[in-house]
Amino acid sequence: MNPIAAAWRIPSEEEGLTYKLQINDITRKTRSSVKKACKGWKEAGVGWIPSEGTQTFFFIRSFETPYLFKKWAKAFPYELEVHRDTRGRKKKAS
Repeated sequence: MNPIAAAWRIPSEEEGLTYKLQINDITRKTRSSVKKACKGWKEAGVGWIPSEGTQTFFFIRSFETPYLFKKWAKAFPYELEVHRDTRGRKKKAS
């Protein structure tokens, strides 16, 4: 089972664009690689799913421009769903 991630933009008083990142299905084997992939993000919470034996991590980070977020998202090693594009619009369903 590979971790699956979702990111969305949140309102913030900080400069730039603030995103929240949620990563699901984290096992003991993938925990260290997930934390390495999220270097530069501030940890915002952790959840535990006892029936599946997996964890969920929440992170938060601000980007100066929409393009820096896109660049980061392209380099992210796991499946990533972005709920709104970098300008705050909903993505069209494919």
